[in-house]
Amino acid sequence: MVLADTPLENALLVAERTRAAVEELAMPHRASETATVVTISVGVSATVPGPASRPATYMTLADQALYEAKNEGRNRVAYATEQRSGVYQPARGRALERTGHDNAG
Repeated sequence: MVLADTPLENALLVAERTRAAVEELAMPHRASETATVVTISVGVSATVPGPASRPATYMTLADQALYEAKNEGRNRVAYATEQRSGVYQPARGRALERTGHDNAG
């Protein structure tokens, strides 16, 4: 999903609402060993594009965030930018940053 003119905080809200909506469908997931219903994990990246911006960079960051969400237990929203990364905590209404996280891969 690409959201134009959307700051990171708002993109995290959209991602969390999407994640929660899928979980609320309560579709049985009989093949899963980790959840009884279908859930999703979401990786988010946000930027203000400039002349040197490369879309592949932000796809890579979103992919890294997706794997962080899965590693944190699945059914999560995580984010990565060129400056920071972390897992979104909806109960707190904010993103928890990871310190010392290397986004270079």
